[in-house]
Amino acid sequence: MKFRFLILSTLLFSLPASYAEDVEQAPVVQTAVDYDSILDSIEEAVPERLTTGTIESIDLGGRKAIISGFEYHFGPATEAQPLKVRMLGRDFGALEMLAPGMDVEVSFFQSPAGDRVGTILTQIEEAEVN
Repeated sequence: MKFRFLILSTLLFSLPASYAEDVEQAPVVQTAVDYDSILDSIEEAVPERLTTGTIESIDLGGRKAIISGFEYHFGPATEAQPLKVRMLGRDFGALEMLAPGMDVEVSFFQSPAGDRVGTILTQIEEAEVN
């Protein structure tokens, strides 16, 4: 009798969670964050901050990048004060000239929700990254 109980209990506890009646899964909701919605969420002046990091990926169409694990939004190139990019040793550049693996210094501000908007990207030497 103990053997049957052991087999039955093993079968019951090895069933996938989808078979359990009392398990409910909440739907996963992800909201898309864009430059305009970030700016609309800021109601008062926020300080500009400065950090360094390595570019992990760039989305030229979406005008955003992942730099050392943080997502930065850059806004359209037609903004009154567009993103300023400086290549290593130069005072000029463009978002399109940057590539994953490059080290950069980022001037940015952060919305109350934690979204970051880059204002200046400067390519730097690897030794300068914190």
